[in-house]
Amino acid sequence: MDGGSGTAKAGVTAVVGGGAAGIAAVKALAEAGLPVLGLERAEALGGLWRLAEDTAAYEGLRLNTSRPRTEFSDFPMPADWPDYPGRAQLLEYLEAYAERFGVAEHYRFGTTLVRARRDGDGWLLELAGPAGPSTERVAHLVVANGHNHTPKLPAPRPPGRFTGTESHAHAYRAPGEFAGRRVLVVGAGNSAM
Repeated sequence: MDGGSGTAKAGVTAVVGGGAAGIAAVKALAEAGLPVLGLERAEALGGLWRLAEDTAAYEGLRLNTSRPRTEFSDFPMPADWPDYPGRAQLLEYLEAYAERFGVAEHYRFGTTLVRARRDGDGWLLELAGPAGPSTERVAHLVVANGHNHTPKLPAPRPPGRFTGTESHAHAYRAPGEFAGRRVLVVGAGNSAM
């Protein structure tokens, strides 16, 4: 589907991201009877809850908001799940939610938004996908790509000299890699916790 030139596709809303926010946005738009195109760079839905090289997920990742505060009102999480479900449970939940409401059929997987720019009454999207680069013209754009994709490092660097191994929490996968070592965690945000 190449929007090419001309006017924005009649009312199509592109939703960038296949995590919780993107899935919810696509569902809401589709239920309202609006044309929607989901774009997800991964090959499946789940966002940061999917264990992959380019996500911030790690095996022991848990919700930091309670199950009742996190679940979608029209699709409760299983009552026997813990108050703070883990990564695998959240991924299972998001996949079940998407399946229940037919969300995946609106997505184009393996497609990265390279650039978006206003173009008249809509948006011109430059995409990179399995078939190569393409453009898509849409009327509306929802960006739901999350805030945990790109690690943020302090700039300028803290003063002093450190000779140990440095890594961002984004690269962390399992505690075993730090066995027998002294570890200093700098920060007090979600990833440091």
